[in-house]
Amino acid sequence: MDQEDTVRKFLLDTYGYGKIYEFLHSGKKKKGLSLRNFLDGTIIGTFRSKAIEGIDSITVTWPGISKVKATSDKGAEYKRKDLSHHIFSIIYFENKKMYDVGNFLIEKVMSLFPETRLELNTGKTKNSFWTYSINNPYFGLCVEGSSKQHCKLLYTDFNASQELVEHLGEIVKEYYQVMNAVRSRRSSPPPSKK
Repeated sequence: MDQEDTVRKFLLDTYGYGKIYEFLHSGKKKKGLSLRNFLDGTIIGTFRSKAIEGIDSITVTWPGISKVKATSDKGAEYKRKDLSHHIFSIIYFENKKMYDVGNFLIEKVMSLFPETRLELNTGKTKNSFWTYSINNPYFGLCVEGSSKQHCKLLYTDFNASQELVEHLGEIVKEYYQVMNAVRSRRSSPPPSKK
């Protein structure tokens, strides 16, 4: 598999953008299958299930997904400026211990990048900050975390064709259109019976 195909496979299958596309286009959203179950085994599938808004706790059923940003885009966050595109998120791997995250990366990511090493840097105490990183000339992934309860900082840096970046952008756009339509239907009062 060449570099472009490897990055494409990672983003669509492992990160989960392809599963989002499949969910939107295969009718799964109409068959009652939860998005969380459908995304199981992907990075997006590890999204935070509870969020706090004000004093209330809400259940998150549709996670936020990140747009791909170019290095030159305002607000782009990255670890590798030498790579052209970036995805940053803070909502994944909640309630995963350091070694759970490492096992996920070994099982789901490292097989795509056999020429690279998974590196772990840890602090000196039990709840210290830790970092997993995977780097090669065309791809970088960094997960930073501390305690199990918190979500982790996830930086994904990569080189990709404009076609792939546009495809991911369309998936994100369509996802938010569907998500917002579902949310507005749920928050609308039921029609009055006359």
